[in-house]
Amino acid sequence: MSSPLETPAFGNLFVGDTRDDDGPVIDSLVKEVDTPPDPVIEAIDSAPYVDIVRPGRLLTGTFVLDANTVSPVQILPFDPKRKELRLEGFSFAAVPGANDYVQIADENGKSVTTSAAWHLRHGKSHTLDNYTGPIFVFPASGIATNSFELTWVSVTE
Repeated sequence: MSSPLETPAFGNLFVGDTRDDDGPVIDSLVKEVDTPPDPVIEAIDSAPYVDIVRPGRLLTGTFVLDANTVSPVQILPFDPKRKELRLEGFSFAAVPGANDYVQIADENGKSVTTSAAWHLRHGKSHTLDNYTGPIFVFPASGIATNSFELTWVSVTE
């Protein structure tokens, strides 16, 4: 509330409203209660579930294996959303022979051994559906004098 202001230099200065009734008016508008309000539970309208269609992606590449490829190369990593994988091989030899192929496996060590790896030969292609694991490649011994091109396309989300 406002009240008279006293100062030694000016004495009583009557400023403000000495009959301020803001406090009682505000108290009359607010009702005090000790208990919390009753909770109001209303049903929430659920929106229909909309499945978002994600666009597919193409992961493509080409790798040339030759005598300088001395260790297995991982061309594709693990991809849980991979749907399809297509591999194609092409030998740069003048007359591709039986040893013009690339060894393909799902593990680094398997791709080095001829008995544990899959052989993709010159001019051949292969499609793998729903394979999500990694792909390792290694050149066969016949590629020491020539080069072998491996091309792939992977369809994924």
